[in-house]
Amino acid sequence: KIHFIGTSHGAAEKADDAPPPAGNKGFLYAIDCGTSIGEYLKNADLNINGFKALFVTHMHADHCGALCNLIKLFTVYNRDKNRCVALPEESAVEAYLGWHKALHMPNIEGHLHFIKSTEGTFFEDENIKVSGIKTDHIHGFDTYSYMIEVEGKRILFTGDLSADAHDFPEIAHREH
Repeated sequence: KIHFIGTSHGAAEKADDAPPPAGNKGFLYAIDCGTSIGEYLKNADLNINGFKALFVTHMHADHCGALCNLIKLFTVYNRDKNRCVALPEESAVEAYLGWHKALHMPNIEGHLHFIKSTEGTFFEDENIKVSGIKTDHIHGFDTYSYMIEVEGKRILFTGDLSADAHDFPEIAHREH
């Protein structure tokens, strides 16, 4: 099940009215975390222990501004899992880790690991496969759309694109 917590154009929008179910297998994945995703999960009575991975499309605050709060939930309150955070820029991992340390948050080792988003398949587990499609939203920096594949179904999440949409993923025109 796909649920939108709040999407828009740099300004938060109201989330869908109904909270999402935890899914068939009780696993949660997210694309971007500009809004208070951690608080939303708690308020919707979703077990954050089911959260497996976060995929960030690009490094703008409305897409990754709540990263610290979400990681705090993983490292302070729910330490029994090793979750994955995919960021589009290698420098973003270093910057985040510096901020994490400056906030005096606990060690993330064994509780969270970062990977860099890339073109093609870069994440796959027993539930989903995620492939990156490069976009040009922030010229000169890595930005991505994501193809998510689950149980033989696929969805394309474009994230933000360039102003003229010249980087709209071609696969959407070729395939159903």
